[in-house]
Amino acid sequence: MAIAVDENTAWQTTSAGPSANNFTTAGSNRILIVGVRLRSTEVSGVSVTFDGAAMTEFNSVINVFSNVDLRAFYLINPALGTKSLSVSYTGTPSSALLVYAASYTGALQSGQPDSSANNKNTASTSLTTTTTVVASNCWLVGFFFQDYGTVSAGAGTTIRDQTIDGSGVMDSNGAVSTGSQSLIFTVAGSASMGAVIASIAAAPGPSLSPSSSSSASLSPSASLSPSASLSPSGA
Repeated sequence: MAIAVDENTAWQTTSAGPSANNFTTAGSNRILIVGVRLRSTEVSGVSVTFDGAAMTEFNSVINVFSNVDLRAFYLINPALGTKSLSVSYTGTPSSALLVYAASYTGALQSGQPDSSANNKNTASTSLTTTTTVVASNCWLVGFFFQDYGTVSAGAGTTIRDQTIDGSGVMDSNGAVSTGSQSLIFTVAGSASMGAVIASIAAAPGPSLSPSSSSSASLSPSASLSPSASLSPSGA
C-alpha cells in the first residue's frame, strides 16, 4: 500500500500549558507525527497526546541556538476524525512554543518509525539531514526550524507547512530507496538551523488470494458403448 499525505497544521503559544488544537485524520493505516519547538530554559516536561492517547518521542535535536530544542513524537493508528491534539509542559514559553503536526495514510501499523535522525548547523544557508532507510517504499517525514526567514526545499524535499517563524513540516512526497536518504532545506542567508526526520514504513498491499480452485475436474467423456450387435441375416 502506498503512503499518502492526510493532513498537516501548525500553531504557536506563549501561554502556560497545556496547549491544544483540533486535528482531523482520515483514511486507513494512519500515522500521526508531531514536532514541538521549545526553549528549554522556559519549559520542561513536554508530552503530547491525541484524543487522550499518549504519543511516543522518537528523536530530538537539542540547543540549536539559544537553548532552542526540537522534539519529535509519533502515534500509530491515531483516532479517526476531528480530535484534540494536546501538548503539556511545565512553565510559560514567553518566546513561543511551536507545534507542527502531520498525518499520513498507508503506513505500517507496527515498528515505526523505520529509522530516524537529527542534524543542526550554525552560520549556514542549508541543512541536510540523513537517515538510513531499512524497509522498501518508505517516505521521509520531518520537521525543521531556523532563525533567518523563509525556507526553500532542497532536492527530494517538499515543504508542507511553514506558516510560523520559518519552521514547519517537510517530506519526500513519495517513496524513497533503502539506504542513506536525506531531506534538505535552504535559506537565503546565514542561519542557525535544526531538523528531525524519520522514515515511515508502508503498510503491505492487499494479498492476492490464489485463484479459486479450478472448476470441477472434467469427467472423462462417457464411455461409448459398442454398437448393438448386428444379428445375422435371416437364414
